[in-house]
Amino acid sequence: MNIDWWALVQVSIVTIVGAMAIVSLMSLANWFLAPQDEAGSTVSWRRVGGYALIGLMGLIVAFGIYLLVPYFH
Repeated sequence: MNIDWWALVQVSIVTIVGAMAIVSLMSLANWFLAPQDEAGSTVSWRRVGGYALIGLMGLIVAFGIYLLVPYFH
């Protein structure tokens, strides 16, 4: 049995970068959706941006599931 170490390193790097991207998007979405003024309201463009980022994260997760499940190929 022979292990291709370079392929293992590439998979590890892509996994770490992907996880960091999803966490960063969630963090940014949380910042967009947090109330910004004393009244506790959020500006409408920030709310739309926050929900758009959450939708983008959902698409990234769905694409990951698509790649993992061989039935979809």
